[in-house]
Amino acid sequence: LILPEPVEAVVEEAISTPAFTFTQAADLPELEPARQALLQGDLEAGVQIYNQLIESQHALPDVIQDLGEAVKVHPDSFELWQSLGDAYQRSYQVREALAAYLKAQELLG
Repeated sequence: LILPEPVEAVVEEAISTPAFTFTQAADLPELEPARQALLQGDLEAGVQIYNQLIESQHALPDVIQDLGEAVKVHPDSFELWQSLGDAYQRSYQVREALAAYLKAQELLG
């Protein structure tokens, strides 16, 4: 006899485990490796891929959206906040860049 898991445990797990909600970017397959890295918990690899996209100024609105989701799931990641600041800066969104950089600095201190 196999009993189902108690509903409370399943609900608690779903609430306590934040999830990424990436939007579809059908024309941007280069985002997929970064997204997969984040989904697998490999923040270092994900940030590295996003940083390459930021440096080349490629798909910046989608990168900003993805990194915005990522900092919701990993709010204590200095690297994600710094990359988000870089993406905003490359998109000439100075106030948003400054806010992200200040959050990154706060995490260092």
